[in-house]
Amino acid sequence: MKKLDQQAFPMSVPAEWEHFQKGMTMRDYFAGQIVNGLLSGKHSFETVRDLTEMAYLYSDIMLKTREK
Repeated sequence: MKKLDQQAFPMSVPAEWEHFQKGMTMRDYFAGQIVNGLLSGKHSFETVRDLTEMAYLYSDIMLKTREK
């Protein structure tokens, strides 16, 4: 499993539930937390896409830092 695909809140499921959604990834979790921070600060974004791209950029940096 790639680091970007790690589950934020992993849970065990039976093997026959192979298509079961196991929860959000760490990348998604970090990005969601970052969006909260960006929206509560003095940052401004022209579009929601700009906001989410910035959040995922920071999220990717956080995941790379965890690997060290």
